[in-house]
Amino acid sequence: MHEEVSTVRLYMMRGLYLLIAVGLGSMIWPGIIHHARPWGHMHGVANALFGALSALALVGVRYPLQMRS
Repeated sequence: MHEEVSTVRLYMMRGLYLLIAVGLGSMIWPGIIHHARPWGHMHGVANALFGALSALALVGVRYPLQMRS
């Protein structure tokens, strides 16, 4: 079903997914877990979007070929 992907390209995809997960996740998740007061509507939507993106990037580290478009 999947065409052959070189090992270098596979590890590059995993590395970029890991970079997104760690870089974005380290900025977003502490604010999601430890927020002191309620957020405005758009602030909450943005944090939810970025939190979901960082969580899905972790899935991409494990399954990089299934996560590509």
